[in-house]
Amino acid sequence: MNENIFTTVCPGCSIACGMYVREKDDGTFNIDWRKDAVVNAGKLCRFGVRLPANLKAAVSKVDGNEVELSDAVTALGNAIGDGAAFVSVGNTTCEEHLALMKLAESKGAVVNTGMGAFSAISAECHSTMGVGVPLDAIESAKKIVLFIDPYEQYPLLVRRILAGKKNGATVTAVGWKAVSLADDNKTIDPANYESELALDSDSVIIAEINPSTDPERVMVLLNLAKASGAAIMFMKPFVNAVGCDLASKKTEQKSLDQIIAEINDGSIKTLVCLDSDLIEIMPDETAVREALGKLDNLIVITSRASAIADVANIVVATEPFYKKAGTVVNAEGRAVVGSGEGTDGIDAIGVMLGQPADLFAELNSAVLATLGIDAVDERVIPVYEKPEYGVMDANPTAEEVETALVYAGGPFFWNGIVDDNDFVEMNLDMLTANSLLKGIPAKIVSDKGEVVIKYKVSDVAPGVVLSNMKLPMTTGMVTSVTVSR
Repeated sequence: MNENIFTTVCPGCSIACGMYVREKDDGTFNIDWRKDAVVNAGKLCRFGVRLPANLKAAVSKVDGNEVELSDAVTALGNAIGDGAAFVSVGNTTCEEHLALMKLAESKGAVVNTGMGAFSAISAECHSTMGVGVPLDAIESAKKIVLFIDPYEQYPLLVRRILAGKKNGATVTAVGWKAVSLADDNKTIDPANYESELALDSDSVIIAEINPSTDPERVMVLLNLAKASGAAIMFMKPFVNAVGCDLASKKTEQKSLDQIIAEINDGSIKTLVCLDSDLIEIMPDETAVREALGKLDNLIVITSRASAIADVANIVVATEPFYKKAGTVVNAEGRAVVGSGEGTDGIDAIGVMLGQPADLFAELNSAVLATLGIDAVDERVIPVYEKPEYGVMDANPTAEEVETALVYAGGPFFWNGIVDDNDFVEMNLDMLTANSLLKGIPAKIVSDKGEVVIKYKVSDVAPGVVLSNMKLPMTTGMVTSVTVSR
């Protein structure tokens, strides 16, 4: 069987690990390690390794019926009117995102990246929230503070952190679960970060911004970085979240929660999603499905089959991500381009705009200008900058619950895919307090329902049930629950 080989990056998160995709004649594909990829030196996490089993090609549809791509594009053009809302979280190239921006602008709208923290925090902080410290700088830091679990959320950071430790760095982890590579695991009130962490200009802070991130907690970390002089990196759960934010040029953004609220109150009648599955991304899947059902038109432009495509009125199926022509920017600001030449999504939008066939060339030039480069060279990353910004009055709210089901996130979580780790984690005290017995699943109950699930004993914070997969009875990233057998 013949195969085509594509140079690309993993679509799992903002590290953007390099890989080869070997596509067979029947449309299936295999993953191969790309040893010369400077970001990851050929290494892949289990999400990247399992891509062939998890990603399926999308099919163009109108009202549930399979159609040709051109027919779906025609239906899309007829369905989008003024007042439509547009979403692109960063699962596509900068060029395709810019094409959607052109379409949105023609309708008097903007493209929302779903990262509500950017709208809630002063624009002077956005560059620091967007492009982080180079990954190499983690290896040369004297102190590394983790507000993520690298093993579960961003596995390819682990080798960087271990290299930092080998070079003499100390590692402190602040979070729901103890991180085994950390020298110290802490549970700290945000008000005490500065005094207890004792950071300086040789320190690196690694945290995350996702669609459900509390902006107040981001403010606390920005204040910490400012006061200490530490470098900071906010990882993102989408491969090109940084690039799409840069392309959006800081236009006013709505959070995904705001978009769902406006669908529910009737303000949004048409929603256009570019490789952005709100059902997969948002914690409360039931609430999202109910809201989407209220739309007059749900339009999905997508490179893969997903839950939102199953309920959309119109699906415009583009080429797979690894076949797309265009640019991706990772968490450290490194621009990467693959060998793909496909422009289905861009061409479809161009048809609606009456744009020339070489729209990609125009958009690519705009991307390079935004990045301040003449050509993409993945070996080059921008000089790290942390522009001056003012101290913010931040008051993060604590979840006042006795027992909380907490989502940790991770590539499987954000892509709506069930990992092999089909269990939740609790500490031994939680098991004892709730009379749980070895080999008998736990029953977890919230106001929305219940689930019976396997569990694992881990070094998790008291009162926390930690999950890396979505459960059907949740209301958010943190849900009040009871636990029993």
